Amino acid sequence: TPCLVLSGGGARGAAHVGVLEALQRLRIPVGCIVGTSMGAVIGGLYAAGLPAGSMARLLANPDFEQAMGGELIRARWSYAERHDSHRYFAFVTLGWSGHSFELPRSVLGSETPARLLTALLAPLRPARSFDRLPIPFRAVATDLRNGKRVVLKRGSLARSILASLSIPELYPPVRIGNRLLVDGGLADNLAVGVLRRWRKAPAIVSNVSPVENRAPIRTLLGVTRSVIRVITAENVRRNLTRLTARDVLITPALKGLSTLDFKRMGSAIAAGYGATWAHRKALRHWALSRVQYDQWQARLEQRFRHPAVLSGIRVQSNRSAYNPLFRSCIHERMGQPVVWRAINRDLMCLYRVSGVRRVKVRVLRTPPGVTLSYTVQMRRVREIRVGVGFQGIEDFSGANEYAFRLASIWPRLNAWNASWRTSILLGNLWGARTRLRVPLGAGSPWFIDLAGRYRSRPIPVYAHGAHIAEYRGNRDQAGADLGLDFGSFGRLRIGPRWGHEWAVVETGSPALPVYGDHYGLWQEVFHVDTLNRTWFPTRGLLLNLRSDWARRGLGGNVAYDRVSLRSLWAIGLSAHAGIWVRFDYGSALGTNLPFEDAFRLGGFFSLPGYGLGELRGNGAQALDLSYFRRLGDTVPILDTSLYVGATLSAGRIELPGQGFSALKDSVSTFVAVHTLIGPVALGFGWAGNGSRAVYLVLGRFF
Repeated sequence: TPCLVLSGGGARGAAHVGVLEALQRLRIPVGCIVGTSMGAVIGGLYAAGLPAGSMARLLANPDFEQAMGGELIRARWSYAERHDSHRYFAFVTLGWSGHSFELPRSVLGSETPARLLTALLAPLRPARSFDRLPIPFRAVATDLRNGKRVVLKRGSLARSILASLSIPELYPPVRIGNRLLVDGGLADNLAVGVLRRWRKAPAIVSNVSPVENRAPIRTLLGVTRSVIRVITAENVRRNLTRLTARDVLITPALKGLSTLDFKRMGSAIAAGYGATWAHRKALRHWALSRVQYDQWQARLEQRFRHPAVLSGIRVQSNRSAYNPLFRSCIHERMGQPVVWRAINRDLMCLYRVSGVRRVKVRVLRTPPGVTLSYTVQMRRVREIRVGVGFQGIEDFSGANEYAFRLASIWPRLNAWNASWRTSILLGNLWGARTRLRVPLGAGSPWFIDLAGRYRSRPIPVYAHGAHIAEYRGNRDQAGADLGLDFGSFGRLRIGPRWGHEWAVVETGSPALPVYGDHYGLWQEVFHVDTLNRTWFPTRGLLLNLRSDWARRGLGGNVAYDRVSLRSLWAIGLSAHAGIWVRFDYGSALGTNLPFEDAFRLGGFFSLPGYGLGELRGNGAQALDLSYFRRLGDTVPILDTSLYVGATLSAGRIELPGQGFSALKDSVSTFVAVHTLIGPVALGFGWAGNGSRAVYLVLGRFF
């Protein structure tokens, strides 16, 4: 019976699945498997009993594609992650030991691939000894300290696979025993020699190692990929010389497919299948009869075909006070089959808890079913998350807003996962905010917020289309909220606010009035975010409904009502184009709003052609219809994308004591680049009254 040697190659390694599918069609059994990096992923899953067809469907799942990139698709994000993504382009998790900070050890975290591998393998209950798997298996890794090859043959199969694919700088090294392990391709990307030392069986070798690429290095990740390609090339050539006449070498045609082209893994699978089928004459002498092969395959896939039934759940950790919080993440039902998707959902919840380093999942036999055991290991150091963002808009008439954002989040302040967040704005829009959030129980969607903030911003004033003055609007505020999270897509907050708002003239006539009020109000905010992407979405809804009810009886000197609705509906026309329908509504319900709280229209996506916030009043209605299209990649060193689009807008403003103005219309075009800090766009607007404007937008669209 032949053995398989599966090389590393990143996304190119998906071709191994096609190899397995072709071998299955030819009814060729596999006696053992040696895998490196992505070859260890495919080989380890197959050796544990996951069918090749199921792996092909798995690789087509966006979850797997983004797991290999250390990310989650946006649909799996928590509400807090969705909300923050509109304001911060990056978050870094630092460790705090009490006297110093610990920096991340890699660009990408390993939690996402670790979670997916653990979830996939847990229902298959792989043995600790890899010789006792349905197909004996070896994973190849590299010792980070001395660069030597390490052959993994026992222990946690998921962790061994993770070590084999941990590319230095991209993923952190994996500690197994007293060794720090990284990607096996650095030492032995095509481990024919490992097979020769282990078994004397003939080899079917699938080589998808990265080939020499003379194209210029155009991305930051391209540097890492090029270094790894140079290192692995020599050890691959050395192993190819070990092949004999009885071995079969399969080299799928993967020209133009890079190690990071995870979106094209379907093409790689097809190439692997085709390359294997082309060798069918050399392979058929190992084929079994249909009855024999069916029996072999049934033994291989027994646990996949007949999943165990859940009869118990056990949750434990090295911080027992947090066990109720961890237990709230587990949603399996007794009497149901143990399947990877349910475990994957639980692990996503567990890994969102700050400080979780690793989660072990074991399926224990406890007749009449099995017990699902989760063991959570938490880091000894406390974590702090630091966020960085930027937003800015300029209309080149003297009106602009810009701010650099910084945020710090101290999570897990208690066993219910309370958190303390502080954020600051630096620019002509500046201020600070601090907030303490306390959930009302372990895993509860209900919470209490205590918050305070100060904000200062420019408020331009126009007369007959001319920018004549600018106020500096200031607000300080304190409040408390009772909140409720609706899954991962929505949040409701209700509570009182007390504060002081005032506006002073910065530029313009000194005869202009100065405004100032104390207020007490009751506020309700309902927010929904189901967008498939933060920027340039092609599906989903972004909605913010807010009401303020200011009353003198709450401690202020003003009374007014303010209700607003802001919404964006994204509709995809293709993978590269879409339409945004945006509707804004605001009303004072017959009251007069303070100067700071007036509704504003005019700007990049709100009646373009008018100045930034040119139209002000006690009410506003606006409808914007935008079309956008992605043209392709540009600015290659940052791996960004270029977009063009156009917007049709209509709106009107309610002036105090005069009712709504006549309907105003405008049109605009824009060109935008999706960068690491968010979108950077240049827009041109033409209003129906003949006015024109040019806009530069940085970091935030909606």
